[in-house]
Amino acid sequence: MKITQEMIFEAKSYLSIIDYVKKIPSVQFKKAGVGKVLVNPCPLCGHYDHFFVYEYTNTYYSFSTRQCSGGGSIIDFIMNFKKVPRAEAVREVIELYYGNKFVVISDNELKREIKKEVNRNEYDFEDIIKKAHKYLVENGYSKYFKNRGIGRNLIKKYRLGYLNESIFNILEEKTSKKLPRQFSILLPVSRKSIILRHDPSQGGRFENKYIVLGKIEFFNQHELFDEAKDIVFVAEGIFDALSLESAYQKITVTNDRVIFLSINSVANVKKFAELIVKIPPKRIIIAFDNDPAGEQAREEVIKKIDKKHKIDILKSGKYKDINEMYLEEPGLLVAKMRKVLD
Repeated sequence: MKITQEMIFEAKSYLSIIDYVKKIPSVQFKKAGVGKVLVNPCPLCGHYDHFFVYEYTNTYYSFSTRQCSGGGSIIDFIMNFKKVPRAEAVREVIELYYGNKFVVISDNELKREIKKEVNRNEYDFEDIIKKAHKYLVENGYSKYFKNRGIGRNLIKKYRLGYLNESIFNILEEKTSKKLPRQFSILLPVSRKSIILRHDPSQGGRFENKYIVLGKIEFFNQHELFDEAKDIVFVAEGIFDALSLESAYQKITVTNDRVIFLSINSVANVKKFAELIVKIPPKRIIIAFDNDPAGEQAREEVIKKIDKKHKIDILKSGKYKDINEMYLEEPGLLVAKMRKVLD
C-alpha cells in the first residue's frame, strides 16, 4: 500500500516516542510528574535537565536555550536527532509503525502526502515566529508591547513578533488562508499554535481582535505538567497573563514556581477544566475579566475543577481586565497579587 496522509497521522500519533528514545545509548529516564518523563542527557545536545517526553500527548519538548529548544511529534524528534529532512523522518516512522507493508513512492509523491497531513492536522510555525520576532526587534515594533506594559525581557522570552508583507505571504502559503494585514501582531503560543492580533494603528474595525492559527493550545500550557511549578495564574487573554508575569517580577526576581496561563477566551473554560484533571495538584488563581462572561466562566471553573487543586480568585476591581489594571495602577495589581499569595 502507498503512504497516505492518514497513515502519517496515525503513525506519528501512536508510535511511542519514549520507546524510540529509550533505544538511544546512555540516556536515562526519570518521572517528572503525571505523564511527564525527564530524559538525561538531552539526546539532541548532550546537556542536562531540559528534555522532557509527555506520555499523554506522545510528544517531546526541550526547554533549552540552545539550538535544540522546541518540541513536537516523533517525526520532529527524528528530524532533529538525525538531522534529516521531514520526508526521510516520515519514511522511518512509517516503516517502524507499519513494517515493510507499504509501496515505496517517490519523494515528490511523499512530500505531497506530508503537506496534506500537515495542512489537515497541524502546522509548524517556528520559521514564522523567528522571522516575526527578528522583524519586531530590528524595526522598532516593540513599542506596541511596551505600551501594553510588556517589557523587553518578556518580549524576548516569548518571542513576540510583528508581521511584514513578506512574512504574511509565507504564512498564507503555509496555512492556505487569506489573512487581513491589520492582524500583524504575533503572539506565539507554541511552535504549533500562534495568535495574530489586530494592530489598531493599521486601521480597520473587526468584531474579533484575534485570529488563532494551528492547534488550539493555551499559552504556557506545557508548564502545567511540571510538579515544581505549583502556582498557576489563569487569565483570559495573553496580555493579561503577560501583565501578571510583569507584576510578579516586581514581587520577586524568580518565578520558578509560577505559571502564567492564558486560555484566550472564556469559550475554552470546558477544555481548561478537562486539562487540569490530568495535571499534578496546583494552587490555581483565577484572574478572568471583570464582565458577566468572565464572572460566569469563573463560577464554571470553580464547579468543574478537580478537588486536588486549591482555588483562589484575583479580581481586577473597577478595571475591565488585568492588563488595564496593570497599565493604570501597576502597584495595585502587585498589591493584589501579594495578598492572594500570602
